[in-house]
Amino acid sequence: MNIHSFCLSAHHNHQIKKLDVNQLNQHFSNNETQVQFVPLYDSSSALNVLIKGQHVTACMKAKSAILRNNPVKAILSVESPTMDALYHPEIKGSLTDIAQEFEVEVKVHATSEAQIHMVGSIDSVELARVKILVLLDQLAGLNVDTLPDIPHHLHFLIAGRKHVQLQAIMEETSTNIYLQSPLCNLLEENSRNGMIYLTGESPSDLARAKDLLKKLAAQKIKSMHRKDSNMDSKKLDWILLNKRDQLRKIMRDNGSYFKFPILGSGSSSISIFAENRIYVERSIRLLNHLTSNIYEASFDLINPIQIQDLPCVLSQLSQSSGVDITYQPQASTVALFGTEAQVCTAYRLLGDMPFVKGNHQFTMFSLELATDQREFVSGKKNGKINKIMKTCAVTIRFTVSNEYNSYIIVESTNHSKALEGLTMLQDELPAETSFYVPEIYHRRIIGVAGKNIQKVMKKYGVYVKFSGAEEFASLGGYFENEDNVVARTPMKNQMNLEHLKLSVTEFIGFQKDKDFVSTVIAVPYDLQRILPSKYGGQLRDMCRTNNAKIWWPERLGSDNVVIYGPQTQISSVAAYLAQFVSRENHIAIALSGDMEVVLSDPNFVSNIQMKIHTALQDIELLQAVVVEQPNYKNSVLEWNSGYLIDSSKVMVFRLLCHDANHINQDMEQARDIIRALIESKKFQFKELSPIEQEPAYISQGSHSTAVYKQSCINSVSDVQNHLLPSSILANTPAMSEDPMFDMLDSTIPSPPLSESFATPYHPHDKSMPFIASSLLSAPFPTARNIWASPRIQNNNTVPPLVQSGEQMYRTSQYPPGIQPPLSPPPQQPSYHHAFSVVHQGSSLLSQQRNLHIRPSHSAPTIGTRHQPQHDQQLQQQPHHKSWPDVFFGGRDLFDNLPSRRASASTQYAFELYPNSTTTSSTSSPSMHQQQQQQQQQGYQHSKPLPMMSKYQQQFEMLAQNSPFVYSNAPQFSHSSINGPPFNNMDGHYQDASYTNFNPH
Repeated sequence: MNIHSFCLSAHHNHQIKKLDVNQLNQHFSNNETQVQFVPLYDSSSALNVLIKGQHVTACMKAKSAILRNNPVKAILSVESPTMDALYHPEIKGSLTDIAQEFEVEVKVHATSEAQIHMVGSIDSVELARVKILVLLDQLAGLNVDTLPDIPHHLHFLIAGRKHVQLQAIMEETSTNIYLQSPLCNLLEENSRNGMIYLTGESPSDLARAKDLLKKLAAQKIKSMHRKDSNMDSKKLDWILLNKRDQLRKIMRDNGSYFKFPILGSGSSSISIFAENRIYVERSIRLLNHLTSNIYEASFDLINPIQIQDLPCVLSQLSQSSGVDITYQPQASTVALFGTEAQVCTAYRLLGDMPFVKGNHQFTMFSLELATDQREFVSGKKNGKINKIMKTCAVTIRFTVSNEYNSYIIVESTNHSKALEGLTMLQDELPAETSFYVPEIYHRRIIGVAGKNIQKVMKKYGVYVKFSGAEEFASLGGYFENEDNVVARTPMKNQMNLEHLKLSVTEFIGFQKDKDFVSTVIAVPYDLQRILPSKYGGQLRDMCRTNNAKIWWPERLGSDNVVIYGPQTQISSVAAYLAQFVSRENHIAIALSGDMEVVLSDPNFVSNIQMKIHTALQDIELLQAVVVEQPNYKNSVLEWNSGYLIDSSKVMVFRLLCHDANHINQDMEQARDIIRALIESKKFQFKELSPIEQEPAYISQGSHSTAVYKQSCINSVSDVQNHLLPSSILANTPAMSEDPMFDMLDSTIPSPPLSESFATPYHPHDKSMPFIASSLLSAPFPTARNIWASPRIQNNNTVPPLVQSGEQMYRTSQYPPGIQPPLSPPPQQPSYHHAFSVVHQGSSLLSQQRNLHIRPSHSAPTIGTRHQPQHDQQLQQQPHHKSWPDVFFGGRDLFDNLPSRRASASTQYAFELYPNSTTTSSTSSPSMHQQQQQQQQQGYQHSKPLPMMSKYQQQFEMLAQNSPFVYSNAPQFSHSSINGPPFNNMDGHYQDASYTNFNPH
């Protein structure tokens, strides 16, 4: 008998408790298969499924039917509905009609922080959410129009990368444009999914938006690129069930569309549509990257298992670990499928069972990674793989999965040896992170012949690759669209990735160009249409000044607006945006007797409005609404007022607060005014207390979002109080005093390849409100490299040289809770000793002679030469045994340094003022060459260069507008160039602007 058992995960255990298990067993069982459902709501929120049948095909058909008619329903939310629509008298009837049309359940939590939840199948909730958002706009007074002419696969193409083009149209026309979800065809082909809805204030705006969309669609059709690819059908189903948010993010980031097969159909073909080949390739690479979290294992048995209660045993194994387990007696195999944690847990338990322990021929592990990473994992001449095979007595081989991925298969006749070999292999898998560094700093960070970056790479044992403009355009980005630097190291060395990032950013002297992070500010949904249209120019000027970006969310009912920029500037942009944001707060009281007649009187309401307007400048009373049937429920709609009430009517005072920094004080004063006026009418003021939502309707991440909204209300500028990236703060209990970061401590688990560990952290995925840019989609590397392209030569890898005396932190300088970087202890003199010579020297010539030991934040001066004796001494030092062997051989990433340079003004600014106390104020490459030529000719007392005055004048004019020069940079007058000479160390007189360089 074939046995198949797997788990269907739920948002909360309340979803599982409401299921009728007996009815489900009867519905899915038939003559060929027997299906049994087991609810799991004590230790985990899931529904276990056990399928038994005589034929494999019958079991697979039963599983497909269960996946398409999943008893565990999906939940989607509208987090910031328009308040004017919620208090419209037709809202309950309209929501009931939509719920019946799409066969979903709708639950409304109608407080000031209102939310609408939809429960149903994957396709139904996606379609219903769009229809509900259009309904809310219509009830709020906006006009509605439709555009059915554009095919579904073009929707995300016309939106552009990160929906920039769609946002520009909405900003120009002051409209909302609702595209159909790309995930609404997973269960069946739907003819309604090609409709585009538009809402706006005037018909002319809607007509203008429709014309722009049609023109944009005509352009996209001409340049559209399509590609078909293959992927294992089981992994496709797993991604569609567990990674829908990541799929939507991939399509949004690249302006692409995935046409998936029907869920559970067994098909492995995918079609990818995008504007050009680059975005198609990047979308496929990111899609294949999601499969790196999936592991497979199997036991090949000698004899079939002859145990009566085997189905119960395998079902309990699946329940305890969450793994997908299959037993086929014809092939005598037991197969495991799931995440790394699930498979390894079930593998250990299954391997110790008596019917497997002495009855298996061999066992196997299988995982996927990018094909281009095979060389990295294998090592030089397959050294790493041979070492693992020899140590653990296993066999490791590579097979092709598709065009982009390959399987790594670990086999052994001993199940414990196979697990040991997998553990050792995981240590050698590539761990990656990516971040953004402006291209103007790449040459400075790399250094002359790559010496600067070689020291950093050697120190931390990490490869770093910088992508110039051309290569960056050909790749389309790394983990994020903006990232142009990727760092890679074996998984056992993954903690050094963040330290390397900090060391690389040390070379950047301007605060506006370093430490790019992301923060989220809560903007009500109705203001997301108004603010860009009304204040778009001002917001763009503010972002341009602070080198930041504002990403408005997709029209899905979210109120999270992402601000991306330098850490020192991002708080200014957030505060500037917050001044345009007004939030609504409610005061609810229960009505009884004659209170409704008196309190609903327009004169009484206007009196409250006048007194609040006189006493408070930043708050106003919008409306006093009497709500009948505050708690309402029918077969498909559940309306919850959100308050503890014992009466049939409630009066809600809607107050609009304009100043988020003083909202608590203003609300208290407004409450006192309303209380005094109500008590003056001889009525008792009894305010209703809000209640929380049922846990079954709270989606993952809502708690952290709610906490951040409250933190935004209390203070908008809290983000500037943390000087370290959140990835460091997450592992630093002593420094995470803010409760926002305390939550982050619990969200990053420790297993290197577990499912929760690989979960992307991104603002649109409701992760933490303040995240380092390298953590937007991969907080720690997920052990896969997906960026290497066969069409682009990899010229940016170097076997790192032995590091000189440079280090990022001394051990005593680390804050409490942060461990020093995992690198060998430095055996060279410390910085303080090395720079004592620099601080003692007073002349420019003595400073020039010590340039080779300047700190890491200084700019490399072009034309200087290092001491060869010092370099040779360092190169002869043996490397530490903890460093991976892969870093001492292989390719050279810096064979060909980038030939592109910065603009003339910026490059000259760097050379003249490289932000270092050890650099001459008038050194430039052309000057160095002429000086060396004159030294060779014997002119030791030559005059200042005739072109220096010209260069100095040009620089003073260009430096005024150059963003790469500090505002407090030293200003040198013309007299300093032609001024009096000074006495150098050799006793010769020389002009200050003309320095002799020691060629040795």
